[in-house]
Amino acid sequence: MTFTKQLYSNLLWRGLYFVSVFVLNLIIARQYQATHSGWINYLTNNFALIVLVGSFSLEGAILYFAASGKINSNQLASISLTWTIISTTAIAIIAYIFLYYNTTVTSKYLVYFACVTYYAGLLLTGFFFNLFIAVKQYILPSLLLLSINLLLIVTTPYLFISSLFTYSSYLYAYYAGFTVQGLALAIAYFRYNKPFVLQWPSTINLKSLLAYAAQAFAANLAYFLMYRIDYWLINNYCNDAAGLGNYIQASKLGQMLLMVSVIVAGTLVPYITSNTTAKGVQLIISIIKNYVLLYILIIIVIAVIGTPVLQSLYGSTFTRLGYYFLLLLPGVLSINILTVISAYFASINQVHINILSAIVGLLCILSLNILLLTNYGITAAAIISSVGYTVAMLVSLAIFCKHNKVHLVQLFSYTPADYKWLTHLYKK
Repeated sequence: MTFTKQLYSNLLWRGLYFVSVFVLNLIIARQYQATHSGWINYLTNNFALIVLVGSFSLEGAILYFAASGKINSNQLASISLTWTIISTTAIAIIAYIFLYYNTTVTSKYLVYFACVTYYAGLLLTGFFFNLFIAVKQYILPSLLLLSINLLLIVTTPYLFISSLFTYSSYLYAYYAGFTVQGLALAIAYFRYNKPFVLQWPSTINLKSLLAYAAQAFAANLAYFLMYRIDYWLINNYCNDAAGLGNYIQASKLGQMLLMVSVIVAGTLVPYITSNTTAKGVQLIISIIKNYVLLYILIIIVIAVIGTPVLQSLYGSTFTRLGYYFLLLLPGVLSINILTVISAYFASINQVHINILSAIVGLLCILSLNILLLTNYGITAAAIISSVGYTVAMLVSLAIFCKHNKVHLVQLFSYTPADYKWLTHLYKK
């Protein structure tokens, strides 16, 4: 299958899943409003950090070794299942002892339940979705994730379609959905990849897997902190719950725009791993050119009609959503470009470059926030985030250009070939 066909398939089916994620997030925002939905997203952000640490970024290593064929898929699936069981048990014990509960906001049982189910679900989803991607199977895993999200959407109390849940109890179903998604993917993979037998890689292969994962973990940790450390800084220094809710939703809108790059990156890794890097370089250059034009258009649209449209979608408590989103958009463009370039370096086993660019961006965001956040508030945080993302992207882009002897002028000189994949996608 050509890269173009792989990309079309991935964009369509995984794109539908991400649309369901957006709709579910939108409904929760309207249902719980800025203050309470902000708390839900802030809580989930804390859980996401636990997932990042507990997974040790093995999902990225599994994609690389499965796509390259360097380790047998049964062995990788066996490691995925074992790692999930052992680490989830450890997280459940640690969370029971140490997890902080703010009982004035919610039940401690909900926080504990959410932590464990979110962790187990995301681990299983990350492992087994990547195993599907490695064999270029995009439809089945995306449909499974989509169907569970649709079930969560139609049972939300906001829509009044179902009386199964109250506004409080619905959160149990919401977090349980992550585990259901992970289990569904694991079961589907075992049925798809028959016959499945528990197998373990050799010591040499296991060391290679863990060595790659260690580099990916360092890069992902730096990337995660760069992209989300502003949540903690705003929560601790701004004392504005509604503002935090508006800001997190603006950030989540940026993450939704990032999903196209996540899909492209997920398609690039197995493609570049199994093909010449020269083809991958030309693809990345064309993608960057199209991103720049697309985001210029998005920024103009948001500047003109963004605030009233977004407020009508999310509700009356999100008065600052459009403003924060506009400030974040230049940085979102940079993150999109960085994601694609990072996929390239991951494909050629040069993950240390991703670590470098993310650390530079993180240090930029952290230092500027320390200097400016207390005096200038959430507006400063949004601008600083955009600056930090752009700095990280420029570092990675400069190394990419140097390694592949690409002149910067090539990134801004457009030819009909640069639009070929985009026009074909439109026709499809």
